[in-house]
Order: sequence, then structure tokens, then C-alpha cells
Amino acid sequence: MAPARFKNVLFGFFGLLVSSSHINLNQQHLLSPPRGLLFHKSAMTVVAPKKTTTTMSMILGKTDSSSFHHTRHTTPSIPQHRSIISTDRIVKVLDAAAQQQHQPPKNKEGSSSSPPPSRLSAWIQAIRPKTLSASLMPVLVGHALAWEEYRSADIGVSFLFWIFAVLTQIGTNLHNDYADFVKGADTNLRVGPARATQKGWIQPKTMAKASSLILAAAIAVGIQLVSMGGGLPVALAVFACIFGAVAYTGGPYPLGAIGLGHISIAYAGLGDVFTMFYFGLVPVLATYYLNTGFISATAIGFSLIMGSFASAIITVNNIRDVETDKAIGKKTSAVRYGVKFAKREYVLSTTSNNISDNKKDNKAVKQQKDRNALHS
Repeated sequence: MAPARFKNVLFGFFGLLVSSSHINLNQQHLLSPPRGLLFHKSAMTVVAPKKTTTTMSMILGKTDSSSFHHTRHTTPSIPQHRSIISTDRIVKVLDAAAQQQHQPPKNKEGSSSSPPPSRLSAWIQAIRPKTLSASLMPVLVGHALAWEEYRSADIGVSFLFWIFAVLTQIGTNLHNDYADFVKGADTNLRVGPARATQKGWIQPKTMAKASSLILAAAIAVGIQLVSMGGGLPVALAVFACIFGAVAYTGGPYPLGAIGLGHISIAYAGLGDVFTMFYFGLVPVLATYYLNTGFISATAIGFSLIMGSFASAIITVNNIRDVETDKAIGKKTSAVRYGVKFAKREYVLSTTSNNISDNKKDNKAVKQQKDRNALHS
């Protein structure tokens, strides 16, 4: 097949893909609504035959009886409307499609906002279920360490602490949804998952009350853990977690009621440290302590590993939100020291543990070789 005709065939198949896509070509004013396709040399002809007929003709340099017709029900009728599209217009269609993919979908009224979710769906999105594993994994690590080292692990106690941890995390997420909106961090320019308060799905007052109810339930579970033998150490951990839940973002409620509304861990740029403490040290060590009655160096080491992974999640968020955070004065590490620093921080958080493990493995191998040399 001659190169020119082969090029026409390629443009023909491209035109078929364009005509079957979800692009509203009428709005682009580039071509009429396609019903069938007719390809002729360097131009693509869009044909609108009768509703009972679907026609595709590929004429490679001819328009005689050698043309190919694919017909449904009846013989193709004479085209009633034709619109010629040159190859440069095809490029325009591609550009329009690329631009449309980056625009929010439009509803029937032409608005750029998508239809709001149901009430239940809005609440599910607000609790951020995809992030809740961050409170489960450290508890599992603490429980597994207690069992591995001392065969002392009560699944009921560990499960109860996980309930406390996940309730605290949900309460923190809801309060963050509320506080970031009232403090101006979550606006229409925000990039990332939708926030229920900012979108107007849930009123700020309702979100703040829901956060308080969830944290109250977490306190009740925490009191039960203290009474089960946790004592003062667990009581301090429970208090620190609940205070951190509302102090992470801060805002007028509830800390504003006691004159501490200006306190904000995240806005002070300490979100990375917060996650290291509350998603690493506290859950691993508290679970380990509840099962063994003391803290070991191994447990501390594993708690730092889990905390570094949780800190990496916050670092990614800081990189994503650096422009909006900068605009409202949120001094995250990405804002204070730049995106390049934040990227290095992320790499360090996710790889330092592997480097440490490799060094330990190499040291163990060397010690084993030394022992083998002495016995030989």
C-alpha cells in the first residue's frame, strides 16, 4: 500500500475513535454530530445518513464500486449532510480532548461542579477510610512484638486499643475537615481529595459536633484501657492523643473556647513530628506496654519505623498543598524549606529503615563468618 494511502487509513481509524469518544464536538464547533464516517484521501468526511443505516466507506483514491460498505438493516442512503475535516482540524480535536480531560465534568445546567454525593457518602469521604490503616498497622506491630518476645499478647486488649486509635484518627480527620475550611486553607483552588465542609456537603457546625462525639467515644474507650491495667502511662497517652486530635489543625472550636484557638500543630509546621509521635511511638509502645507491662528498646525502634512511614504521608500532602498553604500562612516543611527539601524528607522517611536493616544484616553476616572461622 502506498505511503499516502496508508496515511489516509490511519487518519480514518483516528477519526473513528474521535467520533465515538465522549467529547461534545458540537461545543467545539469543529464538526457536526457524526452518524457514519467516509474517508477520502487527505480529508475525513462525516456523514449523517438515515437512522436505520450505519455506513462506513473507506475509499483509497477511488469512489467507484470498489468502496466498502458495512450496512445495518438497509442499503445506505445518500448522505444528507457532509462536513469536511482536514488533518489540522483533527489536531485541534485532539487538543480540545486533552483540555477537556483536565476540566471538571459539567452538569446539565452547564455548571462545572459535579452533583453532590448522598449524605452517607459525604460522611464516608469525610472520615477518609483509605487512611485508617495508619492507625491499625502500628497496633498490629506492637501486638506482634509482645507475642514474639514474651509470648504475652492479649488480642482483646490490643483490639480495644485499636478501637481507641481509629476513633481518635476519625475524630482528627473530621476536625481537620472543619478547621481547615474555617481557617481558609480549603478553598476552591485546593488540589486533592474533596473535603466535605469546603464542598458544602456538611455544615461546619455539624462537622465540629461530629468530631467531638467521635473523640468522646475515644475517651470512653481510653478510660476502659486505663482501668484494665494501663495505669498512668496509658492515661497520659490517651490525654495526649485527644488533645493532639484537636490541636493538630486548631481553630475556634473547641480550643478557642478555652483561649487556645491560636494553637495549631500543622500550621506551625510540626505535622511531620505529630505523625511520628501519634502514629508511631504512641500506638506501638502503648499496645506493647498493655500486653507486657514495660517498654523495650526493640519496641521503641519499631515505633520509630512506623512513625516515619506515617510522617511520609504528611510530607506528600505538604508537597501537594504547598501553594495553598503558602497563601494562608501554613508553615509546613514544604513551605518553610521548599519542595526539594520536602522530597528529600520523603525519601529519607521511606528508605532510612531499609538502609538500617541492610546494615544490621551485613553486621550479622560478618559476625556469623567470624564464628565460623573460629570453629574451623
